[in-house]
Amino acid sequence: MSSGGQEPAAVGEPASASDRPSESGPGSDPDAGGSRSWTREDLKRSATAGVAAYLAGYALLYLWFLTQGRTASEAVDWRWVGWLLYRGQFVPLDVQASTALVATGLGDLSNVAPSLLLSVAAVGIAGFLLARARDLLEPSAAATTGGSLVLGYLPLALLGLAVFRGTLPNGVHVGPNPLWGVLVTGLVFPTVVGALGGLAYYYRERQASEENRGRVDDEVADADSIESRP
Repeated sequence: MSSGGQEPAAVGEPASASDRPSESGPGSDPDAGGSRSWTREDLKRSATAGVAAYLAGYALLYLWFLTQGRTASEAVDWRWVGWLLYRGQFVPLDVQASTALVATGLGDLSNVAPSLLLSVAAVGIAGFLLARARDLLEPSAAATTGGSLVLGYLPLALLGLAVFRGTLPNGVHVGPNPLWGVLVTGLVFPTVVGALGGLAYYYRERQASEENRGRVDDEVADADSIESRP
């Protein structure tokens, strides 16, 4: 007989609720895939993902134009691709020229669909991979982690505002609007799209987990039915 505390359960008897291991969700354990504190390594990974997403978006857009059958006289100007990169992320261009010069010099910049799609793909995939790297199983944590790539995306977006300013051969001075460039390309776009990428990882893992749970339940039911046969 024990002196003071609770007596241990007899052999064969079910353990009491206090003796059972915790069955809380993954968020209850900081190392089990739920919410957990950020480490310096996490911040470095987020910044690296943001830099990679920005550069990948630009590189993919540049390569896309190279496949459009442009002649040697229509060589892709790297600044021109930068202008379209920002246009595809809802940033207007500041143009200093007459209306006629603008019409002849910026006509091709009206098609922003390739830029938007490629930028969304690059940032969304980066957010997805960030959430997977931390193995997050809570929607808020996955979204926050995906959107954290803004740490690396913002500095390059600011740099691009200065780098992608130039003059066309016909004298048109062009550059992304600084205010919109900071707010939209630097902050809103990577945060929102990266968060959606993180959420995509969460919902994919949740669906896979539910499918696995259903498969296990079916196997247990089959085993019970076999054992119950006379």
